[in-house]
Amino acid sequence: MKGRAVSVSLRDRTARDAFGNDAEAYANPVEVGNVIVQRGACEELGSERHEGVRVALTLHFPKTWAGRLRGAKVELSGEYAGTYRVIGDPMPYQPELCPTDWNMPVEVEAVDG
Repeated sequence: MKGRAVSVSLRDRTARDAFGNDAEAYANPVEVGNVIVQRGACEELGSERHEGVRVALTLHFPKTWAGRLRGAKVELSGEYAGTYRVIGDPMPYQPELCPTDWNMPVEVEAVDG
């Protein structure tokens, strides 16, 4: 089994605005290969956002990935094309529990509308 390539943009935690507050900024994207995409929930956002929808996926990152993904954005192409926000601070499973190439589930979401 082989996964697909995704583009990861890590959050730049040193970025500040003109007033010295944290600013939303990202480092240049890096490509990560062999990521398995698992479809998640898709839901409407309710009466306050009639056209709104939330799409959630779980991305299974390979053992070769060694970075932290807290606050990152992940861009996918193909069937699930779009930019997704990483939820939380994903951590890898213990090595002895993962006989396959993948050891870190990463929950992501995109909200539209």
